[in-house]
Amino acid sequence: MKNLALLTLGLFLLASNLQAEIICLKNSKKASVVNGKVNIKTPKLITIESSSCPTGYSSLTDLNKAPVTQTGVWNLSGGTAENYAAAQISFPVKLQTAPSSVVFVKKDTWNATCTGSFSNPTAPEGVLCIYETLADNLDTQFEDRYFLYNAIDAGTGDISTSSIYGGALYGYNETNGVNFYAWGTWAMTQTPAAVF
Repeated sequence: MKNLALLTLGLFLLASNLQAEIICLKNSKKASVVNGKVNIKTPKLITIESSSCPTGYSSLTDLNKAPVTQTGVWNLSGGTAENYAAAQISFPVKLQTAPSSVVFVKKDTWNATCTGSFSNPTAPEGVLCIYETLADNLDTQFEDRYFLYNAIDAGTGDISTSSIYGGALYGYNETNGVNFYAWGTWAMTQTPAAVF
């Protein structure tokens, strides 16, 4: 029985030479997971592909180490008896580390760090950029309008405003007794966490 972990270095070197992106494992009873390690009986079950796995194979890991930009939408709304409301930002693929900073961009404004927009959210590497496109009865002082609650980063145990999985966005109203809402997009650029 061969342990896939022992083959990983050779596969990475081979993949680098072939400019491959993913490792694919053939769906077979000849592969098993023991103590968190994938074991295979024959290397013939592995293939290296440039874009996607062929039929009958499952992807093991992404070998493309270039940063990836993940994007999504957020929205929040509150009633007359509330003074804040929450929105969830959840990264489709977990990050290597929590974002180094979070930048909120007010609608119809430009930001030197987060230079994208609601319709084209972008982010420099390591920064979570949150773009506002619509806001009604939100705090007029923009620096007090939104807040990301502290989260414990699962990778390091450190406390930060967001984690490797995402963050909780809170928005605050301007006038109590009046409904409020906001929505927009976000972007986060970083190399996703590896499978191994």
